[in-house]
Amino acid sequence: MAAPALLPGPQWLRGVMLLVLPSLPPFAYWLPLPPLAGAGWLFPGMGYAGVAVYVGMALAIVGCRNAGGKAPQAMMALLIVATVLAAGLNLHAYWHPPRGVAGWQGLQFRSAAPVPQTFEDAAQAMIGLADVVRGSSMPVIVAPENWLGTLPLAAMRSLRAALQPGQHLLVGGIHMHDGTLRKGVWHLPEGTFTPAIAPIPFIEPYPADYARTGSAIDVAGEPASLLVCFEASTSLPLYHLHYGTPVILVANGWWDTLGALSIQRSVARSWARLFASPLLTSEARP
Repeated sequence: MAAPALLPGPQWLRGVMLLVLPSLPPFAYWLPLPPLAGAGWLFPGMGYAGVAVYVGMALAIVGCRNAGGKAPQAMMALLIVATVLAAGLNLHAYWHPPRGVAGWQGLQFRSAAPVPQTFEDAAQAMIGLADVVRGSSMPVIVAPENWLGTLPLAAMRSLRAALQPGQHLLVGGIHMHDGTLRKGVWHLPEGTFTPAIAPIPFIEPYPADYARTGSAIDVAGEPASLLVCFEASTSLPLYHLHYGTPVILVANGWWDTLGALSIQRSVARSWARLFASPLLTSEARP
């Protein structure tokens, strides 16, 4: 994506392309670590306006070095204003963080085992999860991505029985949805399945479901934006999150020995900050 920097034309235009192009569809769905993801760290709570200011600030930095005449002074003034704005917004975000959803619990597991490949492995994972659920009094429990493998809903009776009245569980799995095998998240006890929007391209054998971009799920009467692993590392949240709506991130990094999940969580937190949304994560890591 550095190609725009080599194109002829005004420097500001090349800068815009470098910043914005990775966050435009279709690149937005499969290019990780887009430059615009940094907007949430500098301008929390500003939403799309924060993205615009972030781009303007980056272009002003370039302009200060290359523009002639009085332009550098004007751009420096813009930088000072943006810096003061960023400081004020971060102080506000520190003293007034987004209101979390009381009673929602994101489970964190240590596991170096791959996603369950057989029915027996999936059933064993379900039994272990049922024990955890049985010992929790939280009204909403979230378990990691692909935790149940291809375990069918009919085989989740003991897991559903472990839930107390009014208690809800979101857990990652793989399901034949609309005639196609998809990864996503089960919602119990309802038994509904929400497919992932953008699985890892060229690696995961599951189709994308871009039509679901921007749709929220209902969790115990509260709307929430669901991100499944890789989605949080791209620009998809820019089109998917809703201002002030809780964000749920489920991931499974049983393979991660280099800290990829930590980077992904940081990007997700930046997107959530941009939209003043609380972030709840559930991960499995070695």
